[in-house]
Amino acid sequence: MFFTRKDKNTNNEKPTVSENDVLVNAMSNFCATIYFLPDGTITDANPLFLSTVGYSLEELKGQHHSMLCPHEITSSEDYKKFWPKLASNQCQQGTFLRKKKDGADLWLEATYFPIKVDGDVVKIMKIASDITTAKQLADNQEAVYNAINRSNAMIEFQPDGTVITANDNFLSAMKFNSVKEIAGQHHRKFCKDQFYEAHPHFWAELAQGEFKTGQFERINKQGNTIWLEASYNPIFNHAGKVVKIIKVASDITDQWYGPTFVDIS
Repeated sequence: MFFTRKDKNTNNEKPTVSENDVLVNAMSNFCATIYFLPDGTITDANPLFLSTVGYSLEELKGQHHSMLCPHEITSSEDYKKFWPKLASNQCQQGTFLRKKKDGADLWLEATYFPIKVDGDVVKIMKIASDITTAKQLADNQEAVYNAINRSNAMIEFQPDGTVITANDNFLSAMKFNSVKEIAGQHHRKFCKDQFYEAHPHFWAELAQGEFKTGQFERINKQGNTIWLEASYNPIFNHAGKVVKIIKVASDITDQWYGPTFVDIS
């Protein structure tokens, strides 16, 4: 590991600072940092880490890392192997669920570095970033997406109208057996010619960020008409560019044709 070398002070010269020392100091200044013995015992932590977890150094020093973890983590098979791997010089990195002093969830993007001296791991340095807010937002968005996906027909398009994928509800409504039948095809596949004659700029407008909602006449695999209550939703990337369109739909064919119409959903 790169933290083992120290520059020697000779001839009463002013001690020099190695690049390794500068690197460690920089990480400590800008990252939440904590140190452990190879068995997970806490030896030190910087103010950024302490403020993140809500403990003082006196409360942490000499305690085991497990005090910062929820029970479901410490009781897992992965955690039982966690410190033995670090002690055997295996770096660990990823997104980790931890807990603050008040018991609140804490999500950290972190790396655990084994530090070796004379070939032996003598301590572990961890640098971390608090990503709790971003993780919870992403989890909430995923939960909403999954809820919509379970109860609605969904299909995703490239901004030009090319099909990317579709869920089982959409395939069932349109009488397709597999997404392979429609992936790479254009949205025109589901429409009568009159739709694009009336809406020639449909995808250009979506690609510019305009969303579309309404009741749409479409054609299923068998050539039968199906009516969908749908919204076409542009999805933007970090730069504000539309990268895909997600359509969320419900089959309302029965509402158009009445109870004598054969249900094709």
